[in-house]
Amino acid sequence: MGESVHDNYLLGYEVRHTVREIRLRTEFRHSDPPERTDVVFAGVVAYGFKHDALYLGTILFDVEEVDPISIWQECAEEFAEGLRYGWPGDWASSPEAAASFFEANRVRGFGVSSSCGLTGWVLAASMRIEAGQQAG
Repeated sequence: MGESVHDNYLLGYEVRHTVREIRLRTEFRHSDPPERTDVVFAGVVAYGFKHDALYLGTILFDVEEVDPISIWQECAEEFAEGLRYGWPGDWASSPEAAASFFEANRVRGFGVSSSCGLTGWVLAASMRIEAGQQAG
């Protein structure tokens, strides 16, 4: 991955449905001037975020690649309930269907962890870091 978002504050995130992209906008405040870094997930098929600390602020710990099947296993009950509403898709109906979908569509799993606040996961084709933007 190269760049890190460790100890970056989450400024916000944007979900762009039409292009299946999620952008986490972050800022590292321990430099002068503060440095902004975006984490961009492309080809998103599903995501889940929780515990967004709007009042205190989210401080990220890491964004790391994880086995997408481990995300399916962790969220199996949530996926089963969501299928009634068309979320996240028929591929989530069983571990076999999910594994087949992930392989055919080159879906990767990403875990988002924090020291304080938002945590979650993203199932997407790719993730990239856009670093080095100065706050302003």
